[in-house]
Amino acid sequence: MSSSDFERRFRAGELRDDVDFVEWNAFYQMWCSVQKRLNILGTALD
Repeated sequence: MSSSDFERRFRAGELRDDVDFVEWNAFYQMWCSVQKRLNILGTALD
């Protein structure tokens, strides 16, 4: 399952609140945040 599919299912309550799922969600949210910041920096440098 991709991280984006996981996030959708996790937020919809389709997955349990196991430690592994909670960690996956936290790491995915951090990754998304970094991607947004990199995109902002990339457009600022162009």
